[in-house]
Amino acid sequence: IGTDKPRPVKVLERVVAEGFNLKIWGAQVNNGWKNAGLEKYWIGYRTTDEELSKICASSKIILGVSEEKKRNCAVCFSARVYQVCGARGFLLEERSKGIEEMFSDGTDLVLWDNEDDLASKIKKYLENQDERCRIAQLGYRRVREKHTFKERMKTLLKTVGLWQK
Repeated sequence: IGTDKPRPVKVLERVVAEGFNLKIWGAQVNNGWKNAGLEKYWIGYRTTDEELSKICASSKIILGVSEEKKRNCAVCFSARVYQVCGARGFLLEERSKGIEEMFSDGTDLVLWDNEDDLASKIKKYLENQDERCRIAQLGYRRVREKHTFKERMKTLLKTVGLWQK
């Protein structure tokens, strides 16, 4: 679920080369899916938030490719991490700055470091449905307990000294 930027296209080319079944939702603004021979995997449109939740909940694995690594910030990962986990999806997310401060690798989601690692983990978790479901459930619980707007506002107010409880 994303846009056809060069990095995600390259990663998904590797996923297809490994023989994994793939579906892509998102915009094609650079003809990236077509030019890479991935167009047959592309569903053809961007999802709504409601569709995104259904896709996440019904897919075996949601792949996260971080474009945020390039940014100069302490915590740099996509809001899609919260969306996928909050929809009870199993997320295989590229390791990025600060993500392990918010989520626990192997507990709430699974992080990958390079394309070989990604291919290995896709295979592992496709073969281990119980583990996949357990991690998805714990990721959902983490989002519901720690990453709601209410919890974020508490953190913000504490940080600026306005939260007393």
